Amino acid sequence: MTATHDHWLTTTTQTGLADVSLRVYFNLLDGEFLVNRLPLTRLSRKSEDYSSYRLLFRHLAIEVMLTGVPGIDFAAKREFARHNIHFGISVCPGKAAADLLVHAIRNSKRYELIPQDTFQGVFPTAFINDHVHWYDLDNGVVKFHPSTKP
Repeated sequence: MTATHDHWLTTTTQTGLADVSLRVYFNLLDGEFLVNRLPLTRLSRKSEDYSSYRLLFRHLAIEVMLTGVPGIDFAAKREFARHNIHFGISVCPGKAAADLLVHAIRNSKRYELIPQDTFQGVFPTAFINDHVHWYDLDNGVVKFHPSTKP
């Protein structure tokens, strides 16, 4: 933070992992608490506004915690549909805007959410709009789930 932000207390703490530290911020005016400039207990409003988030979680506010996983900023504190959920921001080559990266893990099986617009013009509209698409990272296949049971 710059000198114009003198209402912020900051410190750096070690995580126990080699060369990994966290920058901690506390706002004296409103009590906001950030770690690496991110809110600690929930995803940002911007993350919750991504269509991928709304497709899976509708208007739920999911409690999260920070992770040390590269490319993944947060993990949900509780399981969702019996899966451990992890969140990050994905910047895909050829796409103008970033999207929410969602990983789901259950019984050591790993899945990554594929944004619906990826399949525009490839599959019929019903397979795009009425389904959630998961890439099975272990088997290299795409799974289509009805939007009602993502």
